[in-house]
Amino acid sequence: MSRSSAGRRFMRRPEVYRGEEVWIVQHDDSPHNTVLGVFATAGEADAFMDTVKDDSRTG
Repeated sequence: MSRSSAGRRFMRRPEVYRGEEVWIVQHDDSPHNTVLGVFATAGEADAFMDTVKDDSRTG
């Protein structure tokens, strides 16, 4: 005997973001302003920028 339920078993509503702000690091010189990361704090975004700043430098 199989068990099944009517309706969409695995569908659920997405949770609403309840934070105040997010910090987005993007590459402005790329053709589509590529997003490199989304962070909860400015400190996290700054630390990430420090690690990738030399990767995008042309010369």
